[in-house]
Amino acid sequence: LIDRPGVTTIVTVQSAVAALVSLQSAEPLSVTGGSIAVSESSELNGGLLMSGGSLGGAGNLTLGSSSFWTGGNSSGPGGLIVQPSAALSVSSPGAPGVLDRTLTNNGFVSWDQPTLTLTGGAQLINRPGAVVTVQGNLTITNASGGPAALTNEGTLIKSGPGGPLTLNNLSFVTSGAVVLRVGDPTDAISANAGGTLGGVLNIDVQPGFVPTEGATFNLFAFSNRTGTFAQILSGTQPYSP
Repeated sequence: LIDRPGVTTIVTVQSAVAALVSLQSAEPLSVTGGSIAVSESSELNGGLLMSGGSLGGAGNLTLGSSSFWTGGNSSGPGGLIVQPSAALSVSSPGAPGVLDRTLTNNGFVSWDQPTLTLTGGAQLINRPGAVVTVQGNLTITNASGGPAALTNEGTLIKSGPGGPLTLNNLSFVTSGAVVLRVGDPTDAISANAGGTLGGVLNIDVQPGFVPTEGATFNLFAFSNRTGTFAQILSGTQPYSP
């Protein structure tokens, strides 16, 4: 247990190698090197600042405050959980990412990497009321050797440069809201696996882009598709699915 009431102290792990039953921290935990493995559920209520090293083990890691992941590895088989009151920023714009534990978002996640490889059976789950913002043309590849999915029950927003969110060997399942933009280029979600559609599609227009009358835009591509959106909106204008 790490807690200094009334004082905010950043606890830094630089080179230690620690195997713990669990870790409960009310202070921000900074991991720049070394490794920490937990065998039971752990709570980082002060947030996580991870720029190197590794976090692993069979226990779930729950983030309860603002967290920033710019380097290092997080391996399973335990999960990584973002609480409703928390935010996780994953940012390494010039470097590929690897995720070896299932990420379940109940709060806010911002993702800025060129590529992300899922290993160890990792899944991506965005729960109702939660928000995931993809800040670029991210390619996510499932390298686990079994089925995996990007599941959106909350809100999934494509931001940054226009273009595709590409899913390799990864299904896309949505029952929440998806926000894409038409423009030059247009946002899209493309997968060589299946897609299951439901919920709401919100279509925005890129600043300065004026679509011509009768223009068509390819926003989704799947190897096979189940379902359709219950509602399609552009601004306040509804469209028939």
